[in-house]
Amino acid sequence: MKHLDFSWQALMIIGIKFFRHGVENGFKPRHGLALFAGLLLSACVSKPHPVPVVEHEFGRYQSIPGRLLTDQSGRRIYIVQRGDTLYGIALKYGLDINQLAERNRISDPAVLRVGQEIELYAAGQEGQVSVQEQSSDQPALFAISQSGYIQSEGGGYQLETLAANGGQSSTLLKTEPKGTMLAYSEAATSQLNKQQQDKKVTPAQHKEAEAAVATQTATQKKSEDKNRSGINWAWPADGKVVNKFSEKARGVGIAGSLSQPVLASAAGTVVYSGSGLRGYGNLVIIKHNETYLSAYGHNRKVLVHEGEKVSRGQKIAEMGNTDSGAVKLHFEIRERGKPVDPLNFLPYR
Repeated sequence: MKHLDFSWQALMIIGIKFFRHGVENGFKPRHGLALFAGLLLSACVSKPHPVPVVEHEFGRYQSIPGRLLTDQSGRRIYIVQRGDTLYGIALKYGLDINQLAERNRISDPAVLRVGQEIELYAAGQEGQVSVQEQSSDQPALFAISQSGYIQSEGGGYQLETLAANGGQSSTLLKTEPKGTMLAYSEAATSQLNKQQQDKKVTPAQHKEAEAAVATQTATQKKSEDKNRSGINWAWPADGKVVNKFSEKARGVGIAGSLSQPVLASAAGTVVYSGSGLRGYGNLVIIKHNETYLSAYGHNRKVLVHEGEKVSRGQKIAEMGNTDSGAVKLHFEIRERGKPVDPLNFLPYR
Protein backbone atom coordinates (compact mmCIF):
# COMPACT_ATOMS: atom_id res chain seq x y z
CA MET A 1 0.00 0.00 0.00
CA LYS A 2 2.89 2.33 0.62
CA HIS A 3 3.65 2.36 -3.14
CA LEU A 4 0.25 3.71 -4.17
CA ASP A 5 0.47 6.87 -6.22
CA PHE A 6 -1.78 9.93 -5.92
CA SER A 7 -4.63 8.54 -8.07
CA TRP A 8 -5.01 5.44 -5.90
CA GLN A 9 -4.90 7.52 -2.71
CA ALA A 10 -7.67 9.73 -4.10
CA LEU A 11 -9.74 6.63 -4.84
CA MET A 12 -9.36 5.49 -1.22
CA ILE A 13 -10.43 8.91 0.13
CA ILE A 14 -13.54 8.86 -2.06
CA GLY A 15 -14.34 5.32 -0.88
CA ILE A 16 -14.05 6.26 2.79
CA LYS A 17 -16.30 9.31 2.33
CA PHE A 18 -18.85 7.20 0.44
CA PHE A 19 -18.80 4.63 3.23
CA ARG A 20 -19.46 7.28 5.93
CA HIS A 21 -22.24 8.84 3.85
CA GLY A 22 -23.90 5.48 3.38
CA VAL A 23 -23.84 4.66 7.09
CA GLU A 24 -25.35 8.04 7.96
CA ASN A 25 -28.21 7.41 5.50
CA GLY A 26 -29.20 3.96 6.69
CA PHE A 27 -26.98 1.60 4.66
CA LYS A 28 -26.02 -1.51 6.56
CA PRO A 29 -22.36 -1.57 7.61
CA ARG A 30 -21.69 -4.86 5.85
CA HIS A 31 -22.80 -3.33 2.53
CA GLY A 32 -20.51 -0.41 3.02
CA LEU A 33 -17.63 -2.66 4.03
CA ALA A 34 -18.12 -4.77 0.91
CA LEU A 35 -18.04 -1.67 -1.28
CA PHE A 36 -14.98 -0.31 0.51
CA ALA A 37 -13.19 -3.65 0.18
CA GLY A 38 -13.87 -3.66 -3.55
CA LEU A 39 -12.43 -0.19 -3.93
CA LEU A 40 -9.44 -1.12 -1.82
CA LEU A 41 -8.69 -4.22 -3.88
CA SER A 42 -8.95 -2.17 -7.04
CA ALA A 43 -6.40 0.20 -5.62
CA CYS A 44 -4.03 -2.60 -4.74
CA VAL A 45 -4.14 -4.35 -8.09
CA SER A 46 -0.69 -4.12 -9.63
CA LYS A 47 -0.48 -2.17 -12.83
CA PRO A 48 0.68 -4.06 -15.95
CA HIS A 49 4.45 -4.22 -16.19
CA PRO A 50 5.93 -3.17 -19.52
CA VAL A 51 8.18 -5.60 -21.37
CA PRO A 52 11.71 -4.98 -20.08
CA VAL A 53 13.99 -3.13 -22.46
CA VAL A 54 17.40 -4.76 -22.48
CA GLU A 55 20.46 -2.60 -22.74
CA HIS A 56 22.82 -4.53 -25.01
CA GLU A 57 26.29 -3.70 -26.25
CA PHE A 58 24.84 -3.59 -29.76
CA GLY A 59 21.69 -1.63 -28.97
CA ARG A 60 18.35 -1.74 -27.13
CA TYR A 61 15.54 -4.21 -27.76
CA GLN A 62 12.53 -5.70 -25.99
CA SER A 63 13.30 -9.07 -24.41
CA ILE A 64 10.14 -10.99 -25.36
CA PRO A 65 10.27 -14.75 -24.65
CA GLY A 66 9.98 -16.87 -27.81
CA ARG A 67 11.07 -14.01 -30.02
CA LEU A 68 13.78 -14.33 -32.69
CA LEU A 69 15.67 -11.12 -33.31
CA THR A 70 18.77 -9.72 -34.94
CA ASP A 71 20.98 -7.36 -32.99
CA GLN A 72 22.92 -4.49 -34.52
CA SER A 73 25.99 -6.65 -35.10
CA GLY A 74 23.97 -9.08 -37.24
CA ARG A 75 23.78 -11.94 -34.74
CA ARG A 76 20.55 -13.95 -34.62
CA ILE A 77 19.29 -14.23 -31.03
CA TYR A 78 16.48 -16.41 -29.66
CA ILE A 79 14.80 -15.47 -26.36
CA VAL A 80 14.00 -18.57 -24.28
CA GLN A 81 10.34 -19.05 -23.32
CA ARG A 82 8.74 -21.40 -20.82
CA GLY A 83 9.03 -25.05 -21.89
CA ASP A 84 12.03 -24.50 -24.19
CA THR A 85 14.95 -26.90 -24.22
CA LEU A 86 18.25 -26.50 -26.01
CA TYR A 87 17.55 -29.71 -27.96
CA GLY A 88 14.18 -28.35 -29.06
CA ILE A 89 15.71 -25.03 -30.16
CA ALA A 90 18.45 -26.87 -32.07
CA LEU A 91 15.87 -29.09 -33.77
CA LYS A 92 13.66 -26.16 -34.70
CA TYR A 93 16.45 -24.18 -36.35
CA GLY A 94 18.45 -27.12 -37.73
CA LEU A 95 21.52 -26.57 -35.55
CA ASP A 96 24.02 -28.90 -33.94
CA ILE A 97 23.29 -29.16 -30.21
CA ASN A 98 26.96 -29.37 -29.25
CA GLN A 99 27.95 -26.30 -31.25
CA LEU A 100 24.94 -24.38 -29.94
CA ALA A 101 25.85 -25.21 -26.33
CA GLU A 102 29.50 -24.30 -26.89
CA ARG A 103 28.65 -21.02 -28.63
CA ASN A 104 26.46 -19.98 -25.67
CA ARG A 105 28.75 -21.43 -22.94
CA ILE A 106 25.97 -23.75 -21.72
CA SER A 107 27.36 -26.63 -19.68
CA ASP A 108 24.01 -28.35 -19.03
CA PRO A 109 21.66 -28.33 -22.08
CA ALA A 110 18.74 -29.28 -19.83
CA VAL A 111 18.93 -26.03 -17.84
CA LEU A 112 17.60 -22.86 -19.46
CA ARG A 113 15.84 -19.87 -17.93
CA VAL A 114 12.97 -17.85 -19.34
CA GLY A 115 14.29 -14.73 -21.06
CA GLN A 116 17.76 -16.18 -21.61
CA GLU A 117 19.44 -15.14 -24.86
CA ILE A 118 20.54 -17.97 -27.15
CA GLU A 119 22.81 -16.98 -30.01
CA LEU A 120 21.78 -19.09 -33.00
CA TYR A 121 24.09 -17.64 -35.64
CA ALA A 122 27.00 -15.28 -35.59
CA ALA A 123 26.85 -12.31 -37.95
CA GLY A 124 26.74 -13.46 -41.57
CA GLN A 125 26.48 -17.16 -40.78
CA GLU A 126 22.72 -17.74 -41.07
CA GLY A 127 21.71 -19.87 -44.01
CA GLN A 128 25.26 -20.89 -44.85
CA VAL A 129 25.80 -24.58 -45.49
CA SER A 130 29.23 -26.09 -45.21
CA VAL A 131 30.11 -28.10 -48.29
CA GLN A 132 32.61 -30.88 -48.01
CA GLU A 133 34.37 -31.69 -51.23
CA GLN A 134 34.37 -35.33 -52.10
CA SER A 135 36.85 -37.04 -54.37
CA SER A 136 36.23 -40.16 -56.37
CA ASP A 137 38.66 -43.05 -56.45
CA GLN A 138 37.56 -44.00 -59.97
CA PRO A 139 39.20 -42.21 -62.94
CA ALA A 140 36.91 -40.28 -65.24
CA LEU A 141 37.09 -41.84 -68.68
CA PHE A 142 34.31 -39.85 -70.26
CA ALA A 143 33.06 -36.30 -70.19
CA ILE A 144 30.19 -35.30 -67.86
CA SER A 145 26.70 -35.82 -69.25
CA GLN A 146 24.03 -33.19 -69.57
CA SER A 147 21.68 -35.13 -71.81
CA GLY A 148 21.66 -38.84 -71.19
CA TYR A 149 23.61 -41.97 -71.83
CA ILE A 150 25.20 -43.86 -74.69
CA GLN A 151 26.23 -47.46 -74.91
CA SER A 152 29.93 -47.95 -74.47
CA GLU A 153 32.03 -50.49 -76.30
CA GLY A 154 32.15 -52.64 -73.19
CA GLY A 155 28.39 -53.05 -73.11
CA GLY A 156 27.74 -50.68 -70.16
CA TYR A 157 26.31 -47.19 -70.24
CA GLN A 158 28.43 -44.08 -70.00
CA LEU A 159 27.69 -40.38 -70.07
CA GLU A 160 27.89 -38.27 -73.18
CA THR A 161 28.07 -34.50 -73.63
CA LEU A 162 26.05 -32.34 -75.96
CA ALA A 163 27.36 -29.65 -78.22
CA ALA A 164 25.67 -26.29 -77.85
CA ASN A 165 24.19 -26.37 -81.34
CA GLY A 166 21.04 -28.42 -81.68
CA GLY A 167 21.85 -31.03 -79.06
CA GLN A 168 24.28 -33.00 -81.21
CA SER A 169 26.61 -35.33 -79.39
CA SER A 170 30.15 -34.09 -79.03
CA THR A 171 33.22 -36.30 -79.20
CA LEU A 172 33.78 -38.54 -76.22
CA LEU A 173 36.88 -37.70 -74.27
CA LYS A 174 38.23 -41.22 -74.32
CA THR A 175 42.00 -41.35 -74.51
CA GLU A 176 42.75 -45.07 -74.64
CA PRO A 177 43.28 -47.14 -76.68
CA LYS A 178 44.88 -44.96 -79.33
CA GLY A 179 43.17 -45.02 -82.71
CA THR A 180 44.89 -46.13 -85.90
CA MET A 181 44.65 -44.59 -89.36
CA LEU A 182 42.96 -46.67 -92.06
CA ALA A 183 43.59 -46.25 -95.76
CA TYR A 184 40.52 -45.08 -97.66
CA SER A 185 38.45 -47.84 -99.19
CA GLU A 186 34.79 -48.69 -99.54
CA ALA A 187 35.23 -51.57 -97.09
CA ALA A 188 36.81 -49.28 -94.48
CA THR A 189 34.01 -46.72 -94.90
CA SER A 190 31.37 -49.43 -94.56
CA GLN A 191 33.02 -50.72 -91.40
CA LEU A 192 33.05 -47.24 -89.79
CA ASN A 193 29.39 -46.64 -90.68
CA LYS A 194 28.45 -50.00 -89.14
CA GLN A 195 30.28 -49.09 -85.91
CA GLN A 196 28.40 -45.78 -85.71
CA GLN A 197 25.07 -47.58 -86.21
CA ASP A 198 25.92 -50.06 -83.47
CA LYS A 199 26.59 -47.17 -81.07
CA LYS A 200 23.15 -45.56 -81.53
CA VAL A 201 20.81 -45.85 -78.56
CA THR A 202 17.06 -46.18 -78.86
CA PRO A 203 14.76 -44.12 -76.57
CA ALA A 204 13.85 -47.27 -74.68
CA GLN A 205 17.51 -48.06 -74.07
CA HIS A 206 18.06 -44.49 -72.97
CA LYS A 207 15.29 -44.69 -70.34
CA GLU A 208 16.45 -48.10 -69.20
CA ALA A 209 19.99 -46.84 -68.74
CA GLU A 210 18.80 -43.72 -66.93
CA ALA A 211 16.71 -45.78 -64.50
CA ALA A 212 19.56 -48.21 -63.92
CA VAL A 213 22.03 -45.45 -63.10
CA ALA A 214 19.51 -43.66 -60.85
CA THR A 215 18.89 -46.89 -58.91
CA GLN A 216 22.60 -47.55 -58.62
CA THR A 217 23.21 -43.99 -57.38
CA ALA A 218 20.44 -44.22 -54.77
CA THR A 219 21.70 -47.59 -53.58
CA GLN A 220 25.25 -46.31 -53.30
CA LYS A 221 24.07 -43.19 -51.40
CA LYS A 222 22.02 -45.31 -48.99
CA SER A 223 24.98 -47.60 -48.33
CA GLU A 224 27.34 -44.67 -47.78
CA ASP A 225 24.97 -42.99 -45.32
CA LYS A 226 24.43 -46.18 -43.31
CA ASN A 227 28.16 -46.87 -43.14
CA ARG A 228 28.89 -43.27 -42.18
CA SER A 229 26.46 -43.25 -39.28
CA GLY A 230 27.76 -46.47 -37.71
CA ILE A 231 24.26 -47.02 -36.25
CA ASN A 232 22.04 -50.04 -36.77
CA TRP A 233 18.81 -48.24 -37.66
CA ALA A 234 15.37 -49.86 -37.57
CA TRP A 235 12.00 -48.71 -38.88
CA PRO A 236 10.16 -46.75 -36.16
CA ALA A 237 6.72 -47.97 -37.25
CA ASP A 238 4.94 -50.26 -39.66
CA GLY A 239 3.14 -48.52 -42.45
CA LYS A 240 3.39 -46.89 -45.83
CA VAL A 241 5.63 -43.88 -46.37
CA VAL A 242 3.14 -41.18 -47.35
CA ASN A 243 5.44 -38.15 -47.18
CA LYS A 244 8.91 -38.20 -48.71
CA PHE A 245 11.87 -36.25 -47.40
CA SER A 246 12.26 -32.68 -48.64
CA GLU A 247 13.86 -29.45 -47.49
CA LYS A 248 10.47 -28.31 -46.20
CA ALA A 249 9.30 -31.60 -44.66
CA ARG A 250 12.72 -32.42 -43.12
CA GLY A 251 11.61 -36.02 -42.54
CA VAL A 252 9.23 -38.74 -43.70
CA GLY A 253 5.62 -39.46 -42.82
CA ILE A 254 4.62 -43.05 -42.05
CA ALA A 255 0.88 -43.74 -42.12
CA GLY A 256 -0.67 -46.02 -39.53
CA SER A 257 -3.54 -46.47 -37.11
CA LEU A 258 -4.37 -44.67 -33.88
CA SER A 259 -2.37 -45.95 -30.87
CA GLN A 260 -0.11 -48.08 -33.11
CA PRO A 261 3.32 -48.64 -31.46
CA VAL A 262 6.07 -46.15 -32.25
CA LEU A 263 9.51 -47.68 -31.72
CA ALA A 264 12.96 -46.26 -31.09
CA SER A 265 14.86 -46.49 -34.37
CA ALA A 266 18.14 -47.04 -32.53
CA ALA A 267 19.44 -47.14 -28.98
CA GLY A 268 20.03 -43.85 -27.21
CA THR A 269 18.91 -41.36 -24.56
CA VAL A 270 15.66 -39.39 -24.61
CA VAL A 271 16.59 -35.72 -24.61
CA TYR A 272 13.13 -34.28 -25.24
CA SER A 273 9.61 -35.47 -24.48
CA GLY A 274 6.75 -33.02 -24.78
CA SER A 275 4.63 -30.82 -27.03
CA GLY A 276 6.48 -27.52 -26.91
CA LEU A 277 7.56 -27.47 -30.57
CA ARG A 278 4.74 -26.23 -32.76
CA GLY A 279 4.00 -28.46 -35.74
CA TYR A 280 5.34 -31.66 -34.15
CA GLY A 281 2.56 -32.39 -31.69
CA ASN A 282 3.62 -34.79 -28.94
CA LEU A 283 7.28 -35.25 -29.74
CA VAL A 284 10.14 -37.51 -28.66
CA ILE A 285 13.78 -36.77 -29.50
CA ILE A 286 16.46 -39.42 -28.95
CA LYS A 287 20.18 -38.72 -28.94
CA HIS A 288 22.13 -41.68 -30.34
CA ASN A 289 25.65 -40.21 -30.24
CA GLU A 290 27.36 -36.86 -30.60
CA THR A 291 26.36 -36.71 -34.27
CA TYR A 292 22.91 -38.23 -34.69
CA LEU A 293 19.45 -37.50 -33.25
CA SER A 294 16.11 -38.97 -34.25
CA ALA A 295 12.70 -37.33 -33.77
CA TYR A 296 9.21 -38.86 -33.57
CA GLY A 297 6.26 -36.49 -33.93
CA HIS A 298 2.41 -36.38 -33.94
CA ASN A 299 2.14 -39.06 -31.22
CA ARG A 300 -1.11 -39.64 -29.36
CA LYS A 301 0.73 -40.57 -26.20
CA VAL A 302 4.39 -40.43 -25.17
CA LEU A 303 5.65 -43.32 -23.03
CA VAL A 304 9.19 -42.17 -22.16
CA HIS A 305 10.65 -39.26 -20.23
CA GLU A 306 13.70 -37.06 -20.63
CA GLY A 307 16.93 -38.71 -19.51
CA GLU A 308 15.58 -42.23 -20.02
CA LYS A 309 17.80 -44.69 -21.93
CA VAL A 310 15.99 -46.65 -24.63
CA SER A 311 16.95 -49.65 -26.72
CA ARG A 312 16.51 -50.26 -30.44
CA GLY A 313 12.91 -51.33 -31.11
CA GLN A 314 11.59 -50.23 -27.70
CA LYS A 315 8.07 -48.80 -27.69
CA ILE A 316 8.39 -45.10 -26.91
CA ALA A 317 4.99 -43.71 -27.96
CA GLU A 318 1.63 -44.40 -29.55
CA MET A 319 0.91 -43.09 -33.03
CA GLY A 320 -1.56 -40.24 -33.27
CA ASN A 321 -2.49 -37.06 -35.11
CA THR A 322 -1.49 -34.24 -32.76
CA ASP A 323 -0.68 -31.17 -34.89
CA SER A 324 -1.53 -33.25 -37.97
CA GLY A 325 -4.60 -33.77 -40.13
CA ALA A 326 -4.09 -37.54 -40.32
CA VAL A 327 -2.84 -40.35 -38.12
CA LYS A 328 0.84 -40.79 -38.96
CA LEU A 329 4.34 -40.70 -37.55
CA HIS A 330 6.63 -37.87 -38.56
CA PHE A 331 10.15 -39.30 -38.38
CA GLU A 332 13.39 -37.36 -38.71
CA ILE A 333 17.09 -38.14 -38.52
CA ARG A 334 19.42 -35.22 -37.81
CA GLU A 335 23.13 -35.31 -38.57
CA ARG A 336 24.90 -32.59 -36.57
CA GLY A 337 21.58 -30.77 -36.43
CA LYS A 338 20.92 -30.93 -40.18
CA PRO A 339 17.95 -32.96 -41.48
CA VAL A 340 18.95 -35.94 -43.64
CA ASP A 341 16.77 -38.37 -45.57
CA PRO A 342 15.84 -41.22 -43.19
CA LEU A 343 15.29 -43.58 -46.13
CA ASN A 344 19.04 -43.52 -46.77
CA PHE A 345 19.60 -44.95 -43.28
CA LEU A 346 16.68 -47.32 -42.74
CA PRO A 347 16.88 -50.91 -44.01
CA TYR A 348 15.05 -51.98 -47.16
CA ARG A 349 11.58 -53.38 -46.75
